[in-house]
Amino acid sequence: MTYEEVLSAVRDRVSRFATYSDPEDLLDSAVPRDIEALWNSTPEQHPEMWHAVGLLHYARHLVNSADAERELAESMLDRVRGEFPDIPDQLRKLDEAAGQRVKPYPNRVAVLAFGGSPLDEINYVIFAARQHIRSLAGDAPELWRARMDLAKAHELRFFRTQAPEDLDAAIAVVTELLESTPTSDPNYPEAPSVLGGLLQTRFSIGVVPEDLDRSVEMLRQALATNAETHENHPMHQANLGRALVFRYAHVSHQDSDLDEGLDLLTTAVATTPGGDPGLGTRLVALQEAHYVRFERAGDLSDLDAVVRLGYDAVDATPPQHPDHVERIVGVAGAHLTRYLVTHQKQDVKEAIAIAKQVIKGTHPDDPYHAVAQELLKTAKATGR
Repeated sequence: MTYEEVLSAVRDRVSRFATYSDPEDLLDSAVPRDIEALWNSTPEQHPEMWHAVGLLHYARHLVNSADAERELAESMLDRVRGEFPDIPDQLRKLDEAAGQRVKPYPNRVAVLAFGGSPLDEINYVIFAARQHIRSLAGDAPELWRARMDLAKAHELRFFRTQAPEDLDAAIAVVTELLESTPTSDPNYPEAPSVLGGLLQTRFSIGVVPEDLDRSVEMLRQALATNAETHENHPMHQANLGRALVFRYAHVSHQDSDLDEGLDLLTTAVATTPGGDPGLGTRLVALQEAHYVRFERAGDLSDLDAVVRLGYDAVDATPPQHPDHVERIVGVAGAHLTRYLVTHQKQDVKEAIAIAKQVIKGTHPDDPYHAVAQELLKTAKATGR
């Protein structure tokens, strides 16, 4: 994250407190991480850094009565009073906010619309999700969705900052939802499905096998509690299938994981209607499963499937989709892989043609432009 992004996040948190008087937002466990990230984002110590962090420490001391926070605030703000003559007015507004009741923010925020947003906006989404939960009665039908929104907001912040604490927070929220939701509730399958995905993500950064085992268990539970006629059934099949293949490749090396995973992915693809936005992703997952099985047994039919499914995935992915170019490059890679095994010249010709197509159709700053250039270089060298 850039200096400007983290500075904006620190400033916005102070501004939210002045507006809404919400102590929970100030005491968010992410605050020390944001401060540390700001100090680490630039080798220079700019006056606006001391000013923003000083105001944040001052606001925090108003709600946690910590002398250390007050002393930090005073030392930082004293350094920049010449550059910021309005500091007394800013402190007065924070004092006033601390003496007021929390102003509600009861509106639900479309969390997923903030994917890829800067840190200040994601912090705002977490604040808004907490406020929305606080505004609802304990038995309100909207409460389940509001709590899931909070979990997904924490997941967004993890993807932005890579802080494991946010992933842990998301897992804790969804675990509570899972334990408090009867299996007969129509929302129920979503809870183990989301939890399974979160656990798989945590495995990818911590490599704790128990997380992956529990992920498979949760995804199996999601599939079992979702009716076969439900539109989400292929999605749950694909999620479990992908997790089983992943566990085979990274932990278990048990043939049963790979075989079951490939069967589930095959069924998921076969039962996903054309035009479904998830079809391309499921085809890629099935393609990867066939490649893993090829590595296990060396059966060329699996390698043929990798090439065929690559084309199918491209066909199922709209040109404006962010993964479209990646999937085209994947087809070139599949041809090149098959050439290295069979030495059929047609495969290396196809790899070269596709790589040239990607190079011509992408901007030099596009990461897949460079990938295609490297693939073209490799294809020409191996095809001689």
